[in-house]
Amino acid sequence: SIGTISTTGSYRVTIKDWTALADIRWNKSDLQLKTEYENNVIDYEVNHPYSSTGERSEHALMKVFGNTINFYKLNPTTNKYEPYKLNAYGEPEKINCP
Repeated sequence: SIGTISTTGSYRVTIKDWTALADIRWNKSDLQLKTEYENNVIDYEVNHPYSSTGERSEHALMKVFGNTINFYKLNPTTNKYEPYKLNAYGEPEKINCP
């Protein structure tokens, strides 16, 4: 897993599907991945003009890597990482765990 802290929150990403992630990585250059990420940020901002920088970044990362990763965001109230996914509208949405 990898963790990162940014101005928009604290995140943790784990690998869900190593084979699929390797396919993405080996079939796209660093520049292609960067461009895809940036285009997803822009597209999200166009479709969600009141979204935050964090939401745009979360969307872009989950869009680029899809089901190859598990994406967690720190809830500052509970101090626990909570899983997120993209909903049907491409918006980052917390997964409610039982």
